[in-house]
Amino acid sequence: MRKLVMVIIGLGLGLILISQNANADADIVLLDDNFNSENGGNPYQPNYPNFQNWDVVSGGVDLCGPEYYSYHGMPSWVGLYVDLDGGTTEGGILKSKTNFALLHGKYELKFGIKGSNNLDPSDTDIVVVSLGSVYNETFTLPYNYPFTTITRNINIPSSTTGYLIFDHSSGNDWIGPLLDNVKLIKTNPVPEPSLMVLLGISVMSLAGLKRWWKD
Repeated sequence: MRKLVMVIIGLGLGLILISQNANADADIVLLDDNFNSENGGNPYQPNYPNFQNWDVVSGGVDLCGPEYYSYHGMPSWVGLYVDLDGGTTEGGILKSKTNFALLHGKYELKFGIKGSNNLDPSDTDIVVVSLGSVYNETFTLPYNYPFTTITRNINIPSSTTGYLIFDHSSGNDWIGPLLDNVKLIKTNPVPEPSLMVLLGISVMSLAGLKRWWKD
């Protein structure tokens, strides 16, 4: 009986600790925004100011949708999206409302971006994408740059905070780069050796329970 109790305790502890480690190692989604719920899902809204997850801190941006797919050359599956050079004389800066707590570890930033589709072949748009002090990249987009999902892996050596910013303040022609499907996650690390040890304990406990049942 004592052997059975020890086997059951070992099995229970192993399963509990594995569960806790699995939950701790799950991906953490900090932001996932496709803009489809903005404005009640109703485009078109020029100089849109009321984003759920963003502030327009300079210039203007437009909320666009299906009626502009052809004009912008957007694929039909994108839903709503943002024109970063809205109906003002100044391109927009889109800044996350959240100042993200960025703990030590690995992160993945993804977003879809496209050139303006302006019929002027000389038109080139610049977008500066930044996440606090840990990431900063300048994208120079020709007018015919296709809708592309950009993925960046960011390693943060020590905990910090930061806003996510899409800066097109250089724009001034009322038709700018197009943005959609922004996602920021803290990625799942490789399982630690301790987790594998716990799994081994549970397997051994199951084997012991099986032997006890046969006996």
